Amino acid sequence: MNFFLNTKPFLLVITLLALGSTTNAQQVLKVDTSNTARVRIYNSDQYFSPANDQYRHGIKINPLLIAFGDIPVYYEHRISTKLSLEGSLGLTMRNYMAALTDEDMLREKDQNLSTFGYSTRIALRFYPSSSDEAIIGYYFAPEIMYRKYNNTVNEFDNGISTTTVDLKKTQMDYKLIFGYQDYFDNNILIDYYLGVGIRKIYEEKGSYDYNSSLNNLEVEKVSGFVPAATLGVKLGFGF
Repeated sequence: MNFFLNTKPFLLVITLLALGSTTNAQQVLKVDTSNTARVRIYNSDQYFSPANDQYRHGIKINPLLIAFGDIPVYYEHRISTKLSLEGSLGLTMRNYMAALTDEDMLREKDQNLSTFGYSTRIALRFYPSSSDEAIIGYYFAPEIMYRKYNNTVNEFDNGISTTTVDLKKTQMDYKLIFGYQDYFDNNILIDYYLGVGIRKIYEEKGSYDYNSSLNNLEVEKVSGFVPAATLGVKLGFGF
């Protein structure tokens, strides 16, 4: 009994020292980190897990493609922290850039009438930066694009138009796209990109035999593969 009475002050001192150590530890842990940089570390599960940042969707247009007779509307949807899926659907009309190098089309533009076709694209976009998450930042994406142009030309018999002939042109692109997408006030998105790949083409080209008194229409079918490159800017709205 005397032992416990004599050791009570000693135990009290030990207890006070322990409490003091706990208090000091708590004070050390209370460090102001408001100005420290944050480093994100992703494991395999987090890397492809859904993200919760502001922009999960984007709707965009590409004004520069109007010169190529293509008017697409793009929709991008974030499917994980680093991945998004982008697709487009649009109308096609006369390709004015192609007309600049097509002498027959320029010479016969009064007889060569364009009707609406369509275009479609799909791309899987990967955002590799450790400081950004889809759909903002640098990205690369494999993309498949399909365009169909429709034209109608007149066929003549003895100089008199007798019927119309439908001519079509299709393009199938397989490209790798590199780009950077950023945002401004009011959720405005801007998407700079370039890409390279190959294009499969099929074209029905109509021309007139001006050496013939009948002025008959001749149709030539062309197909094959050519290199493809693209460069442009998309503008849109993120939400």
